[in-house]
Amino acid sequence: MISKGNQYYKKTDGHLQENAELHLVADRFAGLSGRLAASQTMFPSHMQLAQEEQALQAVAVECQKISEELSSTIDKLKAAGTRKVWTSFRQAVRLYWSQDQIEETLRKLRLARENLVIHLLVVMRYG
Repeated sequence: MISKGNQYYKKTDGHLQENAELHLVADRFAGLSGRLAASQTMFPSHMQLAQEEQALQAVAVECQKISEELSSTIDKLKAAGTRKVWTSFRQAVRLYWSQDQIEETLRKLRLARENLVIHLLVVMRYG
């Protein structure tokens, strides 16, 4: 914990390297999932989406929500304001307390991603 506090203290942007990388991945995945979900709604209203395409859209929306949840959790761990030893230590404690939540959200995101890939393959094969 002291090591993480020291890392927070040394960082000028307030994010630890591993959190910054997770945030970037989550943001990219949320954007891609959002565009995939939006592409399914671009058809004229008189055209009904196939069941597989509707399922794909639902999974894409779920992926986007989980990705945004992960980004939000990581944003809360960003050190704000001046870099002080005590503030950095508090951020390290918050990171420690949030680690289980981050791991659980990552697990949900992995499952959702696998589900998204399966649905994409089904739509490509039968859609």
